[in-house]
Amino acid sequence: MYDYEHDTNAGYIKINESSLKFDRYAINESQPLEVDRILCEIEQENIGKYDYIANNLAWLVVSERIKELLSG
Repeated sequence: MYDYEHDTNAGYIKINESSLKFDRYAINESQPLEVDRILCEIEQENIGKYDYIANNLAWLVVSERIKELLSG
């Protein structure tokens, strides 16, 4: 498991769970969530430097570069 807390170059975001329009565990069911954006706060800078972005909900959050590679 990636130890973002001890990586001084890591990026970390905090997702506002109370603003979600779905149950946070629904993401594990591989169902479309029908949302465009999810509110979050940048807790540690450098999120643009990595392809994986650590977060408080332990979701798989990836960079735009990885999103484009997987979508294309």
